[in-house]
Amino acid sequence: MSNWQSAAEAIKRTYTAKGRTASGCYSIEGIRLHERALRANAPLQLVLAAERHQYQPPGRVQQLLTDLRAAGIPLHTAPDGVMGDLTNGRS
Repeated sequence: MSNWQSAAEAIKRTYTAKGRTASGCYSIEGIRLHERALRANAPLQLVLAAERHQYQPPGRVQQLLTDLRAAGIPLHTAPDGVMGDLTNGRS
């Protein structure tokens, strides 16, 4: 299993209250929530980003990815279709 697949499975486990309780984690999505989590020094376990952001991401996304890397947060890239499934099509 690749890193992004393991990350996607970890995220899916947070979809239920039982999964969140068992893992002690929850998932967030979107640029703004990730920016806020970084500013609050929240203990981010990992970030899964859409493949489309790997090459020439918009400025704000590029800055967020840079900040996540600088903070030492594990960052994985998943195919865009997988990200669409994980977010129920929200972008």
